[in-house]
Amino acid sequence: MGGCGGGCGRCCARAKGSKTFSASGIVRGGGSLERRLDPNERFFECCKEQQLPPSCLNKCSYSNYNQVTIRNMFFGLDACPIQAANTIHFCATRGVDHQHCCARNGVTTTLAGSKCLIFCAPVNVYFEARIVMLKIHR
Repeated sequence: MGGCGGGCGRCCARAKGSKTFSASGIVRGGGSLERRLDPNERFFECCKEQQLPPSCLNKCSYSNYNQVTIRNMFFGLDACPIQAANTIHFCATRGVDHQHCCARNGVTTTLAGSKCLIFCAPVNVYFEARIVMLKIHR
């Protein structure tokens, strides 16, 4: 797989060796079958494997894991507790630092500038979000 990986929500599939891609999502090669998940499926499966509460599972997609979601969790306006943010974030980044990819794709061009890059790195989001929110609301 090329591109920046799951952290940017973008994915480029490339054929490697004798493996071939089929529309069904099954990769054939080397005598075995391997299910290829798209980034959102991988994100969701990670959240399920980490045993997040059902109220949090809908956050486990790149279209739903955003500033509004995190803010609502932080202020207790969402059924998913803010303490789950670290696990959701780990699954979103797959434990990989995607800051270069995010910068290349314009994440730093928002009003918050480079502050949003913490969401592209495998950091303690709950702790970092508390600090950012405290600075914003002074």
